[in-house]
Amino acid sequence: TDHLHPWGRSPQCVNYRAKGQTGVGDVIHVFQEIIDRIRKNIEETLFTPSSTSTKVNVTVSFGISGSNLEGVTLEDIILNADQALYNAKANGRNKVVVHLG
Repeated sequence: TDHLHPWGRSPQCVNYRAKGQTGVGDVIHVFQEIIDRIRKNIEETLFTPSSTSTKVNVTVSFGISGSNLEGVTLEDIILNADQALYNAKANGRNKVVVHLG
């Protein structure tokens, strides 16, 4: 079963179980492409905050993680995705960073 749910203050967590022979690297690659398109669309969109009429650009960073290794828990994967997000922010922001483990 696939799930999308809030995790922490603002990040979202997607729990996806690949079916068939799809490897975790293939699934992560597809997610990375989708999320990078979302990131680029956000970057190219001008937003107008309700408190002003000035248009502003917004950027976002994402951390992605996945594993098919024995003994790796969902909590481990979430912690790795969180670390990938911090790496994205520490290395210039507006990035998608992947951590496989």
